[in-house]
This record gives sequence, structure tokens and C-alpha cells, in this order.
Amino acid sequence: MKPALLVIDVQKAFFKNPETTQSLNQAIAQINMGIELFREKRLPIICIQHMVKENGLLPGTEGFDLPESLTILPLKQTRITIKNIITLKKCYKK
Repeated sequence: MKPALLVIDVQKAFFKNPETTQSLNQAIAQINMGIELFREKRLPIICIQHMVKENGLLPGTEGFDLPESLTILPLKQTRITIKNIITLKKCYKK
């Protein structure tokens, strides 16, 4: 089995709260080190973005975008996937 780096829900929308912005920036610094390591070793990197239609968190909106400080821009070994919360809720309905 081959390791992969998962980067989940690192999007501009989550930087709106000043209280969490500092910790998110620190997390991005750590994530970027992981991205660099995985690129050096030619291992896959998967970026999963959160989408919620009801909250307006949709592709093409600023909140949906990745922060500029995140160095994950699509390269050969990077895959970007969109996670729809409605789909997840349907999976857990009884």
C-alpha cells in the first residue's frame, strides 16, 4: 500500500474568524512541509474541498478557494476532490 497525503477543508471560508486565523496559518505551514516531502518522494497528494450549497460555499466563490499560502496548486501528483456535505448526510440517514 502506498502512502498519500490528504489535505481536507483548508479553504478561505474558514479564515473568516480572527480567533482561528492564527492557528490555521500555523497549520498551513505544517501542511506545506508535508506537501514538499510528498512531492520530493513522488507520493500522491489529495486535496478535499468542502462544499455546502445552503451556505454559499460553492466552486467559484472566494470562500471555496484555497488560501494562497497553501502550496498545493495542481501538479502531476496532486488531485483535488470536492466533498458535498449533503451527500455525506444521506449516507448516515437511518
